[in-house]
Amino acid sequence: MRPRQIGRRLLAAYFLLLGGGIAACRDGGNPSLDLAAIAAAYRVLIIGDSLTDFSEGFNLQEKLGAGWVVAHRGVINRDFLTWTGRLDEAFDEMRSGPPDLIVVELGTNDSFLYGPELFLAHYQNFHADLRLRSQATVYYCLMPLTLIESLGPSIARNNAALRATPLPERVRLIDLEAAFASAAPAPPLYLGDDPLHPTSNGYRLIAAEMARNLQTGP
Repeated sequence: MRPRQIGRRLLAAYFLLLGGGIAACRDGGNPSLDLAAIAAAYRVLIIGDSLTDFSEGFNLQEKLGAGWVVAHRGVINRDFLTWTGRLDEAFDEMRSGPPDLIVVELGTNDSFLYGPELFLAHYQNFHADLRLRSQATVYYCLMPLTLIESLGPSIARNNAALRATPLPERVRLIDLEAAFASAAPAPPLYLGDDPLHPTSNGYRLIAAEMARNLQTGP
């Protein structure tokens, strides 16, 4: 663990211990502290579409463990355009405090409708709206190509456009396209009766890739 991360954890523990003690004294009782909250170094917010919704935030809380606090808001059929101006819906999920890290799982629905030019314009407008609410480090996902033959090339083009675009400060990419492409063929990541939404194995792969990136810290 890097010195910055160690210091952050110690500082969080100190203030939570102090706050818990003060509250207990005010109430005339014994301090009762949430040890998981004390250990939490980072608060994570996931903003997404049906994949975030159906997977309960990819069970990322379980993947990262007790040292993290994860909140999520996924809405079916949302894309960058339709999330812009509605981000308060997501930030309202952050009951433990403002996020330190934000994961944006969007791009699949965009690719049904928009080519790279409009996709990038909507992404940039979304990011500008996001920055009105938070200066946290943001991780944008490059989405897997799905099993829909007519959709995959569009997702790939939009992913390539985002890869080639200079990233603003405190913005990173999580390459789910590459993770899915390099995964073993079994167990399957999609099933034929739902070529759009991953299987439980696909969701676990997404969670693992998100966790691997987030664990580097802001």
